[in-house]
Amino acid sequence: MMKVETAQNHTPSSIVDLDTGECLLVGDRERIPVGNYQAIYSHYETACVFSSGIKGEKKIRAGGKVYLWFDIDPYKNSKQIDATENIKLFMSYNAASIIQPFGKNGKFKMTRGKKFVQDFERLIGSVKRRDRISPNAYKGKLLNVHVNDVTRSSTQGKYTEDQYYSVIDKLNKIDAGI
Repeated sequence: MMKVETAQNHTPSSIVDLDTGECLLVGDRERIPVGNYQAIYSHYETACVFSSGIKGEKKIRAGGKVYLWFDIDPYKNSKQIDATENIKLFMSYNAASIIQPFGKNGKFKMTRGKKFVQDFERLIGSVKRRDRISPNAYKGKLLNVHVNDVTRSSTQGKYTEDQYYSVIDKLNKIDAGI
């Protein structure tokens, strides 16, 4: 039997005994207590999750996801968590469409009714030109975010408690920044 450590966190729950060694579990999902935290925007990425091809378009997919990544409690002020390493969590948004190549700094389209645009206008301000909106406007700002547990899979199957993980489900306000 081989003892394997997963990447990043080396807590007892992230060390797994493998009989054969065919699969190495990496990239633990973070889990912290539900609540409000300070966070700093890191980057965003696009993914073709829940998207479909558009007839006649090779590089554009209808739907898709935009993930905004944040460093949680960057100044270690929270009494709820005691983390020595950075905790990174994401907030996901549904896109109207995404454009290849997908991934970090990918291009995407949103409609005015999408939650991303509503959050952006509430926190950053309204935009004059709809082609100039970017998640990177959150750079250099300290945000107050709400973190919640994910308890169900994308097919609505219930996770066991040890499968729960944390995500940001709301950008509350900007605490500081330029």
